[in-house]
Amino acid sequence: MQVTVTTSSLASSEAAMKRLPTTCPSCGSQLEIAELHCTACDTTVRGAYPLDRFAALSGEDEQFLLTFLAARGNLKEVQDRLDLSYPTVRGRLDRVLAALGLSGDDKS
Repeated sequence: MQVTVTTSSLASSEAAMKRLPTTCPSCGSQLEIAELHCTACDTTVRGAYPLDRFAALSGEDEQFLLTFLAARGNLKEVQDRLDLSYPTVRGRLDRVLAALGLSGDDKS
């Protein structure tokens, strides 16, 4: 199944924080992007574009990843920013890695 995505300004899409669907609501199959449209100049680009691995992250996991990156990977800093215990932070990091198809010991 294909999905059409229309983009407007980055600021308004970030403000809405609407998640891009990754699975078909009818059959559960993986969606792909079929069309991108610029509302500023009315240009449309069509094709078959797979979703990137980050689309699989939940909103909570995306926010955790952003906090982790802002803390430059310092788990103690992540603990402090999110007011979470170390085991909880490690668990969330493991969950994000799994959602991205990575394991904690991958070197790539």
